[in-house]
Amino acid sequence: MTNAILHEYPGSPFSEKIRVLFGYKDMSYQSVTIPVIMPKPDLIPLTGGYRRTPVLQIGANIYCDTRLITKVIETLQPTPSLYPVDEEATVNIMAQWADQHLFGIAVALCFSPAGLQAFAAAMPKAISEAFAADRKAMRKMGISNPIHPDVAHSHMHVYLQQLNNQLGENAPNGRDFIFGTEPTIADFSVFHCLWFVQRNEGVSAILKPFTAVCEWMQRIDAFGHGEVIEISGQDAIDIAISSTVNEPESGSVSFTGFNRGDRVTVVGTDLGIDPVEGDLVAAADDEIIIRRRDERAGELLVHFPTIGYHLAAVK
Repeated sequence: MTNAILHEYPGSPFSEKIRVLFGYKDMSYQSVTIPVIMPKPDLIPLTGGYRRTPVLQIGANIYCDTRLITKVIETLQPTPSLYPVDEEATVNIMAQWADQHLFGIAVALCFSPAGLQAFAAAMPKAISEAFAADRKAMRKMGISNPIHPDVAHSHMHVYLQQLNNQLGENAPNGRDFIFGTEPTIADFSVFHCLWFVQRNEGVSAILKPFTAVCEWMQRIDAFGHGEVIEISGQDAIDIAISSTVNEPESGSVSFTGFNRGDRVTVVGTDLGIDPVEGDLVAAADDEIIIRRRDERAGELLVHFPTIGYHLAAVK
């Protein structure tokens, strides 16, 4: 059992990305089921305000965003690798495209009239209305305009056709995954977007004509979720409190205008909500680390990827 704790909920597509990744890596971990919408009373003390799902915790280290979480898991279990050296740029760029653009199309489909109708039918009215209101409020704070369902449908159809061609009978021999015989981070990032669509009976039919894509999804799904032990949110907070905070000695700050120890905030560039404030520990390459203290969770290091986040000085 690793000391990794995944804060998640079952219907979260980004959590599914990490769950099947744990399965592929044949890893064990602990899981905390968090609320689908705010408030999230046992998560916010750990993150300092970051509300998205999932969050990975290792002791008093809190990792936000699956872009960074996947790299942490790769460090914990380097083989089989998600980042082939000869295709590092290609797989990372495709993963980013999937997490941002393809997922936006998947969301637009699932929030189309047909998608919302199926979503509402699958759960009590009060819960589905609260979820829709929560996500609508988040989208209003975003920097991009929402995608019209008709546009999302036509774009998704094009992307599915392209994937089907690459994974189908006319693809190079042995291409079980997007870039060959083994999956990369690109596979898991595309998969969770289509998993979200597949789970919604109002829009899932768009996948059915693309048999190679559906078979590829089955191969990813077959990895399972690894060995999971459920713990409570309070258990996770207790683990954070009892853990020693060790700042990286080599933590460097290469961002212009910032120095280690500066009081800063980190906030997502797409939604621009819930900035997390703390003292800057490191900001270089593809990771930002801040140190913060919480009354319940104690001393913490909160980690973010560089891409997708904005670092600002506290005036």
